This record gives sequence, C-alpha cells and structure tokens, in this order.
Amino acid sequence: MRPSISDLPLELVQQILQWIHPSTVLRYSRVCRHLHACLSDLHFALLSLRLHLPPDQTTTRETSSGSDEFDGLWVLWPAHFQLRYTLLPRTQHLKSIHWLQPAHEKNSSRGFIPDSIGMVAGLAQLCLTGFNTRAHSLDIYPGLFELNQLQVLKLRNNNIGGRIPDALGNLRSLIHLDLSLNRLHGPLPAALFALEKLEHVDLQSNNLAGPINPAVADLRHLQVLIVSQNALTGPIPAKLPSTLQHANLSQNQFTGQIPSSIWSLTSLTSLNLGRNNLSGIVSLADTQLPHTLSTLNLSHNMLQVTSIPSAPLNLSVFFEGQLELDGPLEADLVGMRSGSSGSNKNPNSLLHLFISLNPLLV
Repeated sequence: MRPSISDLPLELVQQILQWIHPSTVLRYSRVCRHLHACLSDLHFALLSLRLHLPPDQTTTRETSSGSDEFDGLWVLWPAHFQLRYTLLPRTQHLKSIHWLQPAHEKNSSRGFIPDSIGMVAGLAQLCLTGFNTRAHSLDIYPGLFELNQLQVLKLRNNNIGGRIPDALGNLRSLIHLDLSLNRLHGPLPAALFALEKLEHVDLQSNNLAGPINPAVADLRHLQVLIVSQNALTGPIPAKLPSTLQHANLSQNQFTGQIPSSIWSLTSLTSLNLGRNNLSGIVSLADTQLPHTLSTLNLSHNMLQVTSIPSAPLNLSVFFEGQLELDGPLEADLVGMRSGSSGSNKNPNSLLHLFISLNPLLV
C-alpha cells in the first residue's frame, strides 16, 4: 500500500504546512480529515502566525492606529485562528480596523466579525465593507457590543439581516454609525437614541420600518442623519437636534406636515424629504429658511407650495416634471432664473431647490 499524508505524524505535517502563508494555507483543510485536524489546531495557528508576521509585530507594533493585511485576514479566518491572533499583544493594542473586501473575493460565510473581538478592549474604529453574511443578524456577534471604547462603526454593504440589536446601546462612546446598504428590518431601537455622543448616523437602503423616535431630539451632537430608502412611517419628529447639518429622510412613507421647527435649524445645509407622503401648505419665504441651507428637496410629495424664496443669489431650480406656472410664483421663478435680486434684502445660501410633482398654489 502506498503511504499517504494521513500516515505522517500531525506534528510533522504542521511543521511543513506552517511555511504556507496564512492567507492560503487553510484551503488545504478540505483535502482530507487529517489535514483538517492539523490546520484546526490552536498550536498550528500560533506556529503559522509567528513565522509569517514581521518579527517586531509578534509582540507589538510601532503604530497601533492602523490595520494591515493580517487584521483583514483576521475577519476571514476560522475561529481558532481568530482567537490565537486576538491573543497576540499586537492585536491587544489595536485601535483601528479598516477592511474593504474586494468584490471578486467576497466570502459566503455567516461570520465576518471575530467572536473574540470583544477582547480587543481599546478598539476605537471598526470598518468592514463588502462581506456576504448571508443576511445573518448582528445578534450573532455579541463580542462587538462589548467594545465600550468604539467610536466608529461602519458595516456598510455586508448583507446583514435581522433587526438592529438593543445591545447597540452598550456602545456608549459611539460617534459614527454606518449600517447602510444592508438588509436590516424592523423598527429603529430606542437604544439608538440613547447614544448621546452620536454625530453621524447612516441607515440608508435597508428595510427599516416604523416611526423615528422623538428622542432623536436628545442627540445633542448629531450632524448627519441619513435614513433614506427604507419603509419608515409616521410624522417627521416635531423637533430635531439643533446641531443637524445634513438630513436625508427621502424615499420612505412619512406622512403629515413638515414641522415648522425644521426651518429653525440654523446649521442645516442640506434637507431631503423627497418621495414621501407629506402634505400640507408650504411657504418657502426666505425669512423661514436657515441661511446655511444650500439644498432642499421636497419633490414627490402631496405638498401645496405657495411661495418660494424670492431671488436668492445662488439659487438653481430643478424640476423633474412638467409644471404650468403663472401668477406670483411664476414671477418668482423668472426672477431667480434671471438672477434678479428684487426686493430681497436678506438672501440665504440656497443653491438647489426641488419641489417637483407637488401641487402648486398660484
């Protein structure tokens, strides 16, 4: 009988395989059970990492703020490799992980966040994009919600499903949250609005439903709120954070009137409420608009627009539908297109105004 690899001692096989780079060696676990046993051993993981990590990085590294190839592999390795890598001092001091999975290398495993990530207590930024998680929920990554120093969490375009976990509220240091372009569904959890340090929230292009909690007004540092392309319902909250600069609530199912408090947001530069079911009468006189506002989209609603800003200096008007205008409103538009400032004594900075496909009162 011809000898096979299964006849070799496990230790010898591991000594041979450790010379293959960690990015490819684990593929051999599919060859036979003996190789699978060799590669699934914690001792082999340590042998491999010690050999292939730069000598000065098996213990620590000069800069712990950035991620490298091995940090990216960490999110792809099986659990025993992930655990061994997590226990290395170089990982214990890690502050930031940024990894964009190339489209041609997308994995099809359920996991992309190491189970042991909660052991990296000082991690401040976790940015993973382009993984196929098979629509599994974030609930299967409990270690993620143990990172009480995490400030930036970007999990954009990873095919994440399920609901946004209540455990998100454990991330008290969170400043930037991006869960866009996934398959999340269900309501926005109350825990989200308890994260007092939030400055940037991007949840666009999911299947989120229900209203926006009025507690959003308590986010005193919030500058960017993007929840477009979901199935959110109910009225727009009567009060939004005064620090808000960019708000995109478009392509949802919001109803009711635009709250007048929106026009009192003195830092607002961009507001998109297009493609909802908003109603009521809107008079866009310059005195009502924040002077910082440069883009306003109210298109594809059921709003009755009675007036628009009278000749702002830099206004460009965009219409997606054919509108027949006459009377005062037509005069306003002609004045803006001709660049006339008319009687405007306090022009704001509005650059783009979208009001198409709404009934216009003239």
